[in-house]
Amino acid sequence: MAIPLRDKAASPLRGLSPLPSSRAFHAGLFDLEAEGARVRRFASWLWLAVPVVVAAAGCSPAVPLPAHGPIASEELVEVPFPPPPVHVEIIPPKPKGDVVWVDGRWDWDGDAWRWFKGGWAEVPTGAHYTPWKTRRDASGRLMFSRAGWRDKAGHLIDSELDHASCPIGKVAK
Repeated sequence: MAIPLRDKAASPLRGLSPLPSSRAFHAGLFDLEAEGARVRRFASWLWLAVPVVVAAAGCSPAVPLPAHGPIASEELVEVPFPPPPVHVEIIPPKPKGDVVWVDGRWDWDGDAWRWFKGGWAEVPTGAHYTPWKTRRDASGRLMFSRAGWRDKAGHLIDSELDHASCPIGKVAK
């Protein structure tokens, strides 16, 4: 038994494409004026959608972050255990000026992990920021690189990251 084909006019997908089918175009089975009206309706909807998307992107709550770069291998230090989980911080409103948000970070002082709160900071000239990181080397030792502003070679430079700290996890001696 043959299954009857559905009428194209009754198709729920009819009218969604902004262009006529090539078969209908070459057979002359479409009304150019009606097709032009459909294309204009589609284009008018599209032109309404584009400004909305652009406006929404401009209103995003993006926080300016510093550029990241390399870390010199001699900047890695061995640590006995990984740091605790990061602290959740609420980012205060951005002050005036050319500043970036520097996330809170763990630092190893030789005896304990210390947490330094995040804050807004000015980017030193010619520097990039590297967040703290732990990784295991080939022998299985846990290596730590501290967060900070670095030069092009990846070496820490002196900078003012004067956020409050709190010690955690002292090593017993």
